[in-house]
Amino acid sequence: MLPARPFLPKTSIFISYARADVQFADQVSNALQEAGFTTWVDRNQLPAGEQWWQNISRAIADCAAVVVIVSQSSVGSEMVAQELQLAEKNQKRIIPILFARRGVPIGRFQSVQCIDFVEQPFLNACAQLMETIRHSGGAIKLGNDPLTRKLTFAPPVAPQVALAPLMDGAWQGHMEDAWGSWDLDIALAPIGRFQGLTLRPNSFETVTVTGSWRVEEPHQLTLDGLQNAITNPWATSPWIVQFFFAKVSPTLLEGFTLPERRPAVWRRR
Repeated sequence: MLPARPFLPKTSIFISYARADVQFADQVSNALQEAGFTTWVDRNQLPAGEQWWQNISRAIADCAAVVVIVSQSSVGSEMVAQELQLAEKNQKRIIPILFARRGVPIGRFQSVQCIDFVEQPFLNACAQLMETIRHSGGAIKLGNDPLTRKLTFAPPVAPQVALAPLMDGAWQGHMEDAWGSWDLDIALAPIGRFQGLTLRPNSFETVTVTGSWRVEEPHQLTLDGLQNAITNPWATSPWIVQFFFAKVSPTLLEGFTLPERRPAVWRRR
């Protein structure tokens, strides 16, 4: 166990990661907490119904440093790119830690002391990370050189179209969660109401869902209502699902569920 050491009060370490690296993110977070640091990981701090992006923005603005887990998954993650962009905007210290070498462009991180969790034992790397956090000064710029820009996290595409005006009408959604994939056939009315059906491919039970919908820009959709199985219409239960759509068009929405960051694709029906 790493020795506990107090950290500055009312500060936290924001951990930016791709969904595929969630177990490693938890390991790093737990190690930092054991050493006396406070960490901020989105799915732990964001219960259903919260304004997701607003909370992430506030957490980055208030954090002491941003630790970004570098892997092939995070290099291609639009969400990680948006978090890094916001960290740079807020002049936050960005500390890259290397989780996997395959498919990762290392060049951009050589000048910012990327901490290697691949070539050295986990506890040694954690100790190096903690010392870096404790002795970090001002913000790091990740560079705008044309050569290194090719090797960096892809910059996020700024939303060009508001989500709310596009949502009215019928959609078919395909999502993933811890139990597999599921489909949603839904109609959203302009007055903020919805009704639809959910179905899992490995189940013969269809569930009806009804309730209200709302959008919090940029591109966060919340469905809040009730569900009940068609075979037992009297047994209702609460149903709330949230989405963030990184790519938005009148006929196609691509993003993920919140706070789990599981893939979600909606197509206009």
